[in-house]
Amino acid sequence: MLVVVTGLAVVLVVLDPWSDGGRKGDPAGGSGKDQNPAQAERRQGVYRIRDARPMVEGEDFRVLHEIPGPIGHKTETVLPDGDLVLVHRYRYSKYGDRLPDLVQVWDPATDERTTVPTVWRGGIRDATATSASDLWLTFGLPRTGQGSKRGLAHYDRDTGETRLITIPHPAAAKSRRHLEFPQVGGDGRIYFIIGSSFCFRTRCSTPDDRELWSFDPDRPDEVRREAGNVGYFAASKRLLAWVEPTENIEDDAVDLHIRPAGRAARTVELRDCSDWYAGHPVQATDDLVLLSGCGRVYDARSRLLTELSIYGHDLTGMTDRWIAWGWTIWNPRTGRLLRTADDRIVWHQRPVAMSADIVVLPSLDGPRNTRSGTWRVVRLQQ
Repeated sequence: MLVVVTGLAVVLVVLDPWSDGGRKGDPAGGSGKDQNPAQAERRQGVYRIRDARPMVEGEDFRVLHEIPGPIGHKTETVLPDGDLVLVHRYRYSKYGDRLPDLVQVWDPATDERTTVPTVWRGGIRDATATSASDLWLTFGLPRTGQGSKRGLAHYDRDTGETRLITIPHPAAAKSRRHLEFPQVGGDGRIYFIIGSSFCFRTRCSTPDDRELWSFDPDRPDEVRREAGNVGYFAASKRLLAWVEPTENIEDDAVDLHIRPAGRAARTVELRDCSDWYAGHPVQATDDLVLLSGCGRVYDARSRLLTELSIYGHDLTGMTDRWIAWGWTIWNPRTGRLLRTADDRIVWHQRPVAMSADIVVLPSLDGPRNTRSGTWRVVRLQQ
């Protein structure tokens, strides 16, 4: 594998996941027993950012809606039916008191807005959907003697009700402190980490007690320990992925574990994958895992598909069909690399809202400040 950066030119090296692996120590190494030559041929190649083809309307995408810049910036996620989830942050009363974030579901076709009943007191961290009817919201809770806690709420669009879900404290856990924000898996279970924070750059005496647990929200007493020694994790419909904690990610090798539903976890050694303290260090879809710190993409068999390297950004987003990375969007199935923005676009380092083939992007012909420009809800063509 080779990644070359020249000025602002970025090389994206796509490795063949069905080969016998690269040089000694290359994380792409594997046995090659599951080789699929047709798919491997599509994914081979070296991409440069300047070689990314600009998106062409009618050929690469179709515009579904044009929306104002302020709404584009408030869009947290896209629901499977095309409605947008808006999060209104930094709200204050006339007395200067901080108000809870307001969450709305907006239909861009009819301009109809539905306000989600607020059961939280602070700011929303994430909004994710497991179906067109099920919206999950994570948020922080006030600090207590056990440290900072994480909250989770479920909004049922069919009934219009919001349910606050209490994250349990397993009696067998090594710690009592909730870490990271909970995530919903494809099996309907809620996954969360309990343990102590760990150090990144210097050594410390933090005990190794970070564990990954899960529970059924309808049966919260049935708590299950999934793994120990867990740094960060991601849950999707078909797999669970986690990496080990480390005190110095630049020097130490850590393991990435990927566990497809109903199967045992497979492990791959990671080196030179920094910046785990990014917003979402590990992301997952049905069959792919993205490591945001180093731009590596793995499949469900723990094989390295691609390394995307781009300088100075934390813009990421992914579905089971596309991966948004900086000013580009990449199709893992075909290897297509499309440029979604240019140097005039200021993204303000935010996540990319997308679902399946639908993605929310600033208009290429808009003003430099995307807050005052026009955004588009587009459907990407496979």
